[in-house]
Amino acid sequence: MKKSLTKIKLINWHGFYDQTIDVKGSMLVFGENGSGKSSLLDALMFFLTGGEEKFFNSAANDRASRTAESYMRAKIGIEGKENLRNQPNVISHIALEWFDEYTQKPFVTGVCLEIQEEKGKVTRSFYYIEDERMKDDLFVNKSEKNTQILSFQKMMEKLGEKLRPIEGTRDDIRMKICSLLSIETKRYYELLPKAVAFRPIRDVNQFVYQFLMPDKAVDLTNMKRNIFVYNELQKRVEEDIKKEEELGKITRLGDTLTELNKEMRLLSAHRYKKEVDNENKKVEEAQATIEKNKKLINELEDKASALAEQLRDLEKNLSSLQNPESEKELLTSLIKEKSALELSYLKKAEAWNETLKKEIEIGKNLKIKNKLADFIGSDDFSGFMDEAKKYHETLLSIRNKIAEQIVQNDIKINAVSAEESELVQRKNLLSRGLSSYDPNVTNLIAVIQDGLKEIYHKEILAKPFCELLDMEKGEEEWRNAVEGYLNTRRFDLFVPEEYFDDALRLYEKNKNRLGIYGVGLVNVSKLRDLEPLENSLALKVHALNQDARRYADYIMGNIICVDSEDELKNYESSITRTVMIYKSKAARQTKQRIYETPYIGCNASRMQLELAEKEVIKKEAEYHRLLDEKASLETLRRQNCDASRIQVLMNDQNWYGKYMEMRDYVESLKSKLEAIKTPDSAANKENDLLKEREETQKKRDSVLAEKSRLEYENDFLSKSLSGDDSAESEAARTLKKLLSSNLFRQEFEAFEKENGKLSMAEVDSRLKKGQDDVSYKKALLTNLMQKYIDTFKFDATSSIDSLPSFYQEKNILTSRALMEDQAKLEKAKKEATNAFENNYIDAIRANIINEEEHIKSLNKLLANKPFGTDGDIYRFIVTKSKDKAFGDYYDIFKGNENFVQTDLFGESLNDRNKALMNELFMKLASNDTDEKTLQDIAKYCDYRRFMNYDIEIINKNGHSLFSKISREKSGGETQTPFYVIIAASFDQIIRNAPDRKSHGCLVLFDEAFNNMDAGHIEGIMEYFKQLDAQLIIATPTERGKTIAKYVDTNVLTIKVNNVIETRPFISLNEEEVTRKFEEGE
Repeated sequence: MKKSLTKIKLINWHGFYDQTIDVKGSMLVFGENGSGKSSLLDALMFFLTGGEEKFFNSAANDRASRTAESYMRAKIGIEGKENLRNQPNVISHIALEWFDEYTQKPFVTGVCLEIQEEKGKVTRSFYYIEDERMKDDLFVNKSEKNTQILSFQKMMEKLGEKLRPIEGTRDDIRMKICSLLSIETKRYYELLPKAVAFRPIRDVNQFVYQFLMPDKAVDLTNMKRNIFVYNELQKRVEEDIKKEEELGKITRLGDTLTELNKEMRLLSAHRYKKEVDNENKKVEEAQATIEKNKKLINELEDKASALAEQLRDLEKNLSSLQNPESEKELLTSLIKEKSALELSYLKKAEAWNETLKKEIEIGKNLKIKNKLADFIGSDDFSGFMDEAKKYHETLLSIRNKIAEQIVQNDIKINAVSAEESELVQRKNLLSRGLSSYDPNVTNLIAVIQDGLKEIYHKEILAKPFCELLDMEKGEEEWRNAVEGYLNTRRFDLFVPEEYFDDALRLYEKNKNRLGIYGVGLVNVSKLRDLEPLENSLALKVHALNQDARRYADYIMGNIICVDSEDELKNYESSITRTVMIYKSKAARQTKQRIYETPYIGCNASRMQLELAEKEVIKKEAEYHRLLDEKASLETLRRQNCDASRIQVLMNDQNWYGKYMEMRDYVESLKSKLEAIKTPDSAANKENDLLKEREETQKKRDSVLAEKSRLEYENDFLSKSLSGDDSAESEAARTLKKLLSSNLFRQEFEAFEKENGKLSMAEVDSRLKKGQDDVSYKKALLTNLMQKYIDTFKFDATSSIDSLPSFYQEKNILTSRALMEDQAKLEKAKKEATNAFENNYIDAIRANIINEEEHIKSLNKLLANKPFGTDGDIYRFIVTKSKDKAFGDYYDIFKGNENFVQTDLFGESLNDRNKALMNELFMKLASNDTDEKTLQDIAKYCDYRRFMNYDIEIINKNGHSLFSKISREKSGGETQTPFYVIIAASFDQIIRNAPDRKSHGCLVLFDEAFNNMDAGHIEGIMEYFKQLDAQLIIATPTERGKTIAKYVDTNVLTIKVNNVIETRPFISLNEEEVTRKFEEGE
């Protein structure tokens, strides 16, 4: 049973104004050329193909001149009257009535085409009306005054739910139509237009290409895109490697220059130290001279005192010789002597008082409560001793406290110094673009990398997790949350999967020796692809490779990011930007110190560097503050505790008491002297004594003069040594400035141990050589910088100040960019490999296998349908292409070898086939756009090119190949296989129909059986009668007589004044009737 076409309705379709054609079974449409046969077939083809215009007038190959709009407007191309329908709005209908023999119900399908002036284009509305016969009122409203053709909107209003639109893409419409007819969509639409566009078989391969096997060109877009991405990434990686090489030269030279500059600073500091040492040596010599002079001064004072005593004795003797009144003389002598002693005691008492006053100031400076001031000018020495003892004990206590503070200060200085050194080293690392981690991490990295290198003799990197992550664009505000949540997991190490076991053994072997703990080693083989939850913390980071992506999703994929703490409890696990974490039913705030130092992303090292620079400045300030505190404490101790003379005061005599006693004694002597009368003088030895006194006086004067000279010399030397800071030498100030950096001071100390004996000449020689070397290397470095800037368009200047930018660039390149590009390259490589295999090789292979199966099925059908009096059986033969350029690939595609390499393509093939596949790949991957290249690519994308086709004809006379006898055959004999094979192909479609109970298969032939004699036509029509298909055959009148008896409906098309009409005929055998119709009567 089948679904048969029973009526055709054409309204405003070229010359068809309103024509209904009744159809029973297969139909013959005949008429003269230009009478509308092809227009009728084009209307059917337009509907069946879902509105495809490219098949219009296929038999005449005149597609370009016909469109749906030209059919609707009845384009005739006559000057002055281009179209028969020039009105702005045009409505056309193509409607088909069908009858389902299984359900015994009719249905109508069709398409309404509309041109509306405001839209300016053809709209197409396909539809289906169930259980409905075709009637004129479905499409028009007729009245006495006029006839109105219904638009699709009016049809829907009129028919309501009975009319079912067929909507969607053209493929959707085709599928729906084929579903209504219960036939296979794909094959039917491949074969239908080929049947209309008949060509006699001259070349079997061309026939197969055009009519039998569909054109299934492989789409290389995806593969080419993947190859393009691969090639671009390959270029980028190659550029990255070149960048790394050039940056390596720059940074190595930068390191050398840094070391040279460091050595120059150390040599300069050494030279300044030599100058300072010389200056200090002069100071020491001056101080030694002062001390020597002091000793001499003391000796001279003793000598002067002895001479003074000698003079006093001489004076006594002179007095006794010159004055007989000895008592008077004695009193005078005693008064003089004791007065001198009195004066001496007074001076010592005044000096003691001055010392006491200074001590009182020291007490005030040290905030010691005391009553020492009460004893200034007092002879209460016993009371002074009691107060002095208390004062002295307090002084010693304060001195000890200051000493302890200095010790504690030194401890702090050493600690800050160590921290500053560590920070400076970290800053130097970061300024060179290198990462800085906890020693546990760096030690484990070194252990693993060195150990794996020793085992495998190649560099195998162990990368911290943080170096494999970066913050997604626009998600920087979540950095603290990511850093804080990951915490120490940021430093978990990644090694390639195949090296994990060895890395783990190295970790176990060295952990105790190096004290490594708390660092994770990730087993990437156990990581799986997980889908992170929406708005999870994992989505805030970008991973540089698939392993890092999986680990990030595993750790953070279920941690939801929320805007406030109020939202935390809404999820099992969540986090805020302030790093408040909610997990296991509890919220906890993460300590700031955990996340304040950033480690994630290429910006992390820059941010760390900024933080390190600030920390270094803080530590330097703290270090100098502690030094100032220490200096203040030492000054306080030196100027007060060490300067205290309290013990001297306590150990001295009561000079003020002695002075008071001596003063009273002198006064008593003076009183006695007044009471004595002075006698006449006499002298016998006076001249000798006078002479001796004069000599003794000269000696004493000489001693005092020498003492004065030495005191003056000491005073001069002391003043020269006691200058303030402004008097400090330039060398001392420069050295002090150089050594203000704690790290440099430590380096200088180490340098001095090895080079302390260098002479000034040697230092100057090395400085000169170093300066020349620095100048040369600076010039070389700036040239390398400029070359890099010019070559890679790097945004920097070619100056030494820009060196950190180059270190940073190298760090980003080696730790991130190159790794990311290599990961992308590896992924692109796999995608390119898969694209070549899946998009090309598999497609070509599948097409070959599918079409060979199709040929087998077709041959099976043809084997059961002998043709003609000789009972010809037609059978297709498929072999590999005779063209070696394609035939060799057929063997590979059909073979069992795996043709995808591990490196790219063809590794497991034999050498010859590998070369062939690589050659093929290079052709397909070509980016050339010249016509020849594009044609070659198109050929290799056509699976049919890899096969050769022939038709074997089997009959009672034996076997023959069509390719060998086609040149000798007549026109009819070359057409016969076409119709036989087309018929068998449609038969195959019918047999594979999804609904075998009822199906409709409409087959269209235009200009059928051209140049065939009656015998061949009758043979083909007899063959067609065996099909379960409905034929619509358009042919000129002269061939219609032969065909008519094999069809159920004969229709004549006539065009009069550009109006096409169809008229049914029962028979075309009567010559008179034929003549009348040929004349258009």
